[in-house]
Amino acid sequence: MKSKNVCGLCGRGTLSRAVIPYTSKVSYDGKLITVNVEKMPVLKCDSCNEVLLTNESDDCITEALRKERRLLAPEEIRKRRLELRLTQKQLADMLGAAEATISRWETGGLIQSKAMDRWLRAYFAFPETRMGLELLRDDPSFGLSDVSCVVAEEMSIEMQVYEKHDRTEIGAVAEAFHRKAYPVNRIRHFNDSQVDH
Repeated sequence: MKSKNVCGLCGRGTLSRAVIPYTSKVSYDGKLITVNVEKMPVLKCDSCNEVLLTNESDDCITEALRKERRLLAPEEIRKRRLELRLTQKQLADMLGAAEATISRWETGGLIQSKAMDRWLRAYFAFPETRMGLELLRDDPSFGLSDVSCVVAEEMSIEMQVYEKHDRTEIGAVAEAFHRKAYPVNRIRHFNDSQVDH
């Protein structure tokens, strides 16, 4: 039985830990992305110079890909979610993702797409985005008319007032505004009655 340290390619050399510069092409979002790792930990044969990648090597490649594509890191996603006092399930519901997906983003088991990374950034950065998604969850027609855009603009103003005074939670504001400024159906009906047929 061969020792774990014997090179599997040549059968003569010994594998030992080494650090090398490494370039790799990684498939991401349907494209091949070139990533460079300046100091990649690997196992290297002292006889044939065969290089064997390890789990640590894979982690370095993943981190390099995140930097290359400018993606949120797992710890950043978790940190921002907790700052908003959301569970993984609540964030998943808002984004239309599975709870397990959020968990894998936060542990590094899965890299989010560029499109979803932008959604995450917008959700974390803008109260208006969070409130809009709250309304979209309750009304799938939200965003499909000029009327709902006006409602969204008024919501933005309302949110600024709430945030300035008592930092009311987004969900509560959205729910209150939903009762106050919606339903759009009534506004649409009024607008339709003004149109000459």
